[in-house]
Amino acid sequence: ITNFHHGDGIYGTSLFTDPFKLQALKEILKGNKVDFDDRIFNELTGKAKCVYDRLENLDLFKKTIKKFDDIESHNLILTTKGSCVGGGSGCTSFDERTNTATIKIIDTKQPSLDLAATILHEGIHADIYKFVSQHEKGKVNPDDRPRLMQLYFYYKKLADSKIIDPRHFNTIYQHEHMAEKYIKPIAQAIRQLDGNRFNIDHYYWFAWEGLEKTYLFKSKLTESKKKEYKRNKSRVNDTPNFKCNEVLPLFFGDYGINAISFVMR
Repeated sequence: ITNFHHGDGIYGTSLFTDPFKLQALKEILKGNKVDFDDRIFNELTGKAKCVYDRLENLDLFKKTIKKFDDIESHNLILTTKGSCVGGGSGCTSFDERTNTATIKIIDTKQPSLDLAATILHEGIHADIYKFVSQHEKGKVNPDDRPRLMQLYFYYKKLADSKIIDPRHFNTIYQHEHMAEKYIKPIAQAIRQLDGNRFNIDHYYWFAWEGLEKTYLFKSKLTESKKKEYKRNKSRVNDTPNFKCNEVLPLFFGDYGINAISFVMR
């Protein structure tokens, strides 16, 4: 609990008023992990937690995604609870009242590398939400990320004019930015996680999935290239090097004995 000392006394009144500290106490009581440096509430369990821990241990998560290191402003929650509007393997929302981004990882049965890509993808959403929120509060210089803000204002104008559905505004501008900036970083991260077994082309589809409606996906990727990337990804997943908890049956030949073996997949 000494981690709550933030310059307002040993505990200070903010222990009872700071949303981060109050939420942190709740998470600790539930047995969840709290990253006090990055204001991250990690509620992931099972396979999702295993994948996240491997990303964190390899520094891939924090290398690919801006850290939630402004400890006096924004928080990040990762959970496998709840649901996502429209389905999908994961989704990210942002609460302006508490400056909290919430990442929901829904499909935890997907292969481990796909799960890692989902976490990275949603983490980038969270980082974009954070930057735009800070910009609206005048806490960051938009020139630090000019292309992101250019896309934000362009699609906001379209949403305000009802040219695009305002409900999809955040997804659209964020995905366009991700398609422009994060395809190679995500592919490199997944490749590193897989032990650099294949060349980078084998990992691009991990990054493109979820971005199929973007301009670059539709205009720059040929059908033959899409098929190649899909085949490459299947080859990676068919012979996984990166593995996390998954229960598979183990059969003992002609002895008629079935057992359950915990393997890493």
